[in-house]
Amino acid sequence: MHTKILMGGVCLMILLLGGCGVRATTTSPTQQPVPATAVADHANTTTDPVPTEPSVPETVVDNDPTKTISPPPTELEDMHSVIIDVDIVELDSVQFYISNFESLWKPTQNNILQLEAGLAAYLQQNAEPKQERIWQELADYKRQYVGITQDGQEKIYANFFCEGDNSDTMLVFVLDGGDCYFQVLYTVENDQFSYLSVNGEA
Repeated sequence: MHTKILMGGVCLMILLLGGCGVRATTTSPTQQPVPATAVADHANTTTDPVPTEPSVPETVVDNDPTKTISPPPTELEDMHSVIIDVDIVELDSVQFYISNFESLWKPTQNNILQLEAGLAAYLQQNAEPKQERIWQELADYKRQYVGITQDGQEKIYANFFCEGDNSDTMLVFVLDGGDCYFQVLYTVENDQFSYLSVNGEA
């Protein structure tokens, strides 16, 4: 009996001092203990990446007009062109466009190809923005070439048109018509253009 009382007293003292074989667990009043299985499950859980929409490549608008220039022809057969026959040409048709020439001469194929080689770039640099058709669609135009002597220099007057029949005896003449019709003057010796005229619109 004394032994039980003694043991009970010892346990009571131990309990008061820190417990009798039982470890007390303290928890915060607002925090609930997390089960070990939940901790393990969280540790083994991998976060799936958030799906992202595939990137759409940016549309690059190429405004470089030089990429739409018609390549220069390498043979006269590549063009709807004629060299005016100076022996039978109707002078009135030439004088209507050019009033101050001294004489006529017939350009060679090489003269024409030399003119055509730099024509598209010249038109692009000198035409008004609304006239871009004349260099973008240059290959579609019919052509007439007549050689004139002006101020002692051999020049080529080139007539371009998108409608009508071609002729080697007279220059095609149309009032108005817009950028369907234009003319240039080219100096052979220095390989330079000195004149550009685009028809107006009524």
